[in-house]
Amino acid sequence: MRRFSSSGLICGGEGFKPSPLLYSHVQQFKDLEAQSLYCPRCRQAQPVRERLLLVLPGYDLYEYRCTACFSSVGTKKVTPTNRGKIDLA
Repeated sequence: MRRFSSSGLICGGEGFKPSPLLYSHVQQFKDLEAQSLYCPRCRQAQPVRERLLLVLPGYDLYEYRCTACFSSVGTKKVTPTNRGKIDLA
């Protein structure tokens, strides 16, 4: 008999396995972008703009800025999976 735990794991006789349902939820939020975030300077939620801040070999760093006062309200790390490679051979 299989039971689902609150963490999305299937509890069964052969141990714990990740549920296919858990993978589908993770896939939905893989490319999440914020539309508005709380700005401490404005003291309310404001629309934000995403700006590429830094490109490193392992990840890209994005910064979210308030559109009203232009202060930084958050960052996001993105691990690119299909970054283009140039072959110089």
